[in-house]
Amino acid sequence: MKRTNIYIPEELIKRLKAISQGRTLAAMVREAIIFYLEHHEKT
Repeated sequence: MKRTNIYIPEELIKRLKAISQGRTLAAMVREAIIFYLEHHEKT
């Protein structure tokens, strides 16, 4: 699978939208970091 730096997985978008209500921007950024750590463990 080819990946680009600007590609944002649809799953991540859904997660961000789900927590965007009542959450701060910092919480959304933290969620995004966690998402990428989970999906890029293999290097």
